[in-house]
Amino acid sequence: MHIYKKEPRLKVFPVRVKKDSFVNYSYVILDEDSLQAVVIDPAWEPDKINAVLTAANATLAGILLTHSHFDHVDLVGFFTAAWHCPVWMSAAEINYYRFHCEGLIAFEDGALLSPGGIPVQAWVTPGHTAGSTCFYVGNCLFSGDTLFIEGCGLCWGKGANPYSMFDSLQRIRTNVTKEVLVFPGHSFGLPVGLSFEEVMLNNIYLNFKEKDMFVAYRMRNDQQRLYAFQ
Repeated sequence: MHIYKKEPRLKVFPVRVKKDSFVNYSYVILDEDSLQAVVIDPAWEPDKINAVLTAANATLAGILLTHSHFDHVDLVGFFTAAWHCPVWMSAAEINYYRFHCEGLIAFEDGALLSPGGIPVQAWVTPGHTAGSTCFYVGNCLFSGDTLFIEGCGLCWGKGANPYSMFDSLQRIRTNVTKEVLVFPGHSFGLPVGLSFEEVMLNNIYLNFKEKDMFVAYRMRNDQQRLYAFQ
C-alpha cells in the first residue's frame, strides 16, 4: 500500500477494495497529531479499512460520500454502527435519490466541512449522478466517479447528465492547480494520486473545449472497458 503525504499533519491512505469484478478505491485521511480520521467512500472489504485505522490508533470521526451508488456506500452502515460517526453527502444527491443512513448530514456546493478537525471543501460536481461531489483536502482532490486519472464517470442512468459533466470537469480544470494530487474512486490501470498536471496529459475528457463535442464523445456507442477497473 502506498502512503501519500500532503500537508504536514495529514496523511492519505488509499485502500484498494474489491468485490467480484468491481474494484474501488476508498481513502482514509488521518490527522497525525489528533489521530482523528475520515473515510471516503467505504466499500467491500472492511478489514482493509479497519487495518489502516488500527495501525494508526485512529478514531473514525466521519465518513464523506462522493455519491450514492452502491459501490461507494456499501460499508456506511457497518462503520456507523461501529463508530456512530456522522456521514456527509450533498443535499442534491440525498434529495434526488432519497438516500438515508445513520448520522447523515447534508451540505451545499462550496461547503467547508471539518470532520475531526480535518478541513474539507466540498465541490458539488454533477454529471455522473445528480449530486456527485469532489472533496478538496489539503493538496488533494478526492474525485469519486466525476474524474478518473484516465477518464470520467459514465453519464447515463437516473440523474446522470453529460452536459453537467462537461461543466463539472471544466470547473475542475479551471480551479485545480497542476501540483494537486488526484484520488479517484476507480483506476483503469494508472496509479491513484498522480498530479493534476499528469492527469491532464492522460485524460482526453479534460481537453474538450466544445460542450457538444464532449457530449458526443462521452455518449458514443460501442465503448470498450467501461468497467475494466484495476
